[in-house]
Amino acid sequence: SITEQWAVIAVQGPKSAEHLAPFIPDIDLAAMPHMSVREGHIGDIPIRLFRVSFTGEAGFEINLPPDQAQRVWDTLRQHGVTPYGTDTMHLLRAEKGFIIIGQETDGTVTPDDMGLGWTIGGGDFVGKRSLSLPDLKRPDRRQLVGLLPDDPSVMPEEGAAVTDGAETIGHVTSSYHSPTLGRAFALALVAGGRSRIGGRLHVPMPSGAIGVTIGEPVFLDKAGDRLCAQPKPRVASESLLAAEDQPAPVSRPCATVQLTALAPTTRLAIRAGSAAGTAIGLSLGVLLPTVPCRSVITRDRAALWLGPDEWLIVAPEGASELAAQATTAAASHPASIVDVSHRSRTLEITGPHAAWCLNAFCALDLDMSAFPVGMCTRTRLGQAEVVLWRIAPEVFHLDIVRSFVPYAWACLEEARLELTDPEPVMRP
Repeated sequence: SITEQWAVIAVQGPKSAEHLAPFIPDIDLAAMPHMSVREGHIGDIPIRLFRVSFTGEAGFEINLPPDQAQRVWDTLRQHGVTPYGTDTMHLLRAEKGFIIIGQETDGTVTPDDMGLGWTIGGGDFVGKRSLSLPDLKRPDRRQLVGLLPDDPSVMPEEGAAVTDGAETIGHVTSSYHSPTLGRAFALALVAGGRSRIGGRLHVPMPSGAIGVTIGEPVFLDKAGDRLCAQPKPRVASESLLAAEDQPAPVSRPCATVQLTALAPTTRLAIRAGSAAGTAIGLSLGVLLPTVPCRSVITRDRAALWLGPDEWLIVAPEGASELAAQATTAAASHPASIVDVSHRSRTLEITGPHAAWCLNAFCALDLDMSAFPVGMCTRTRLGQAEVVLWRIAPEVFHLDIVRSFVPYAWACLEEARLELTDPEPVMRP
């Protein structure tokens, strides 16, 4: 997973392109249709820019390195962009009829039940045979519809039953009051829902049943004009706020165990067969180890064996050409080469009690005979998954996904408490 590799900022609304364009010099936002993606820069920061929307308005999602997200966020805030929360997003997506997996759906719902039968391709895919079963093609299956209460001020309760007066034929999945529509509305799964559009049903409430009219599940911009609006051409360029250095964490003084947060590095996650692995290693100048749980270090880079046909390449920060080199070397051989430089951070723990400190939260046998110099493996430090690598007899590196770094740091600091030099005590 490269989830931790990216931060995402969604910029949504009719003026989203107008506010973004001055900061993006190498992407023509006006030429980006809905559901397209481009690679470029926002200021000096590399990004992937998606023209997508979960609000129903024209919008973009900026994928960027996590340590640069605050800088971009603060810049946009200073230029009139207003934050919005998930409650607002949920309301807007429901007005547009966009579904939430697990709210409008469960394990029994098919794409066609959601009105998404057009997304099913003609080729073969896992689950295609199941979708052809007679029970999944019944016309009386529960299908997504919209509900408009007779009293526009009354919101049907989410999860409430939908009845035809005699029996329950569905349930409310989402319910909101819309300032734009000036009324309450809801989404629901109703048996044979599409054939009932224009009809009336009832939703039992604690104060008594309310009448509702069945409609399409899209309440706003049914033609998609707002969603697919053409952005305005770029105006004059603007600069991002200046980057600020983030201070590294400081550990307590201790003579026998030192804990340090290392500088960022370039990392490649590689999965490939033996032929591709050999070619990739030669191109990168470091052979990929074939012995399980071992590492190879050549000059300023290293290769760590993480599993059968799986390696992690570590090189100095800024070696951005490595991914392209590895891809070229793999040629026609099947291989997965992913730059994960922003996904994790490395903590270094050193000293004669380093292994003892790690063993407070890691169950591996770190005795030199069991875990010698050059050995590496995936393991856990408390609740965090890490790559543990022994660089020298008293030096370990911990590769940790960035969101778990504060947790891992706190664990190791707690283990070091027994060894930490005490504060001087002033006596009279």
